[in-house]
Amino acid sequence: MKSLALPLLAMLTSVACSEAAPLGGDSDTSGETGVVDTTEPVGRVQLNEVSASGDFVNDDAGDPGEDWIELAVFDGPVDLGGYSLTDGSADPWPLPPIQVEPGTYRMVWCDDDSSQGAWHASFKLSATGEHLVLASADGPVDETTMPAAQDGLTWSRDAAGGAWAYADPTPAAAN
Repeated sequence: MKSLALPLLAMLTSVACSEAAPLGGDSDTSGETGVVDTTEPVGRVQLNEVSASGDFVNDDAGDPGEDWIELAVFDGPVDLGGYSLTDGSADPWPLPPIQVEPGTYRMVWCDDDSSQGAWHASFKLSATGEHLVLASADGPVDETTMPAAQDGLTWSRDAAGGAWAYADPTPAAAN
């Protein structure tokens, strides 16, 4: 009997001292066991500035004075494939499927003229105001209700990315 006890005791000690994953196949990602999270930060895209009376700033090469929406990307790269814009009166317009780096401000021309290129939406903006929605495949990501346009100003987010108000235009740049 003593001859079986020693090998059994050695085997139990070996099993008890080894590191194993918790039951259910989960693994510890807290860093305590050396697991390192190598995923890049997930970026976010948001509406940043809107011009529904574009005749005063940032002329489009194809047709001066067109309306535009500026998108801003933060926190990490964003693949715009699967995102769309709408003013509620038209079918959602799909954004071009490209990756945009953080710190980028991307102009979308709202001229209902896709023959001018990939960044020309299938709708125009109303100078009397309207509701704009940026959506992903999962639903709305960001939205704003733009009041009637004011001469020489754009409907813009503050520099912190929060509140909306009329401000001097800053196309393709921080507000």
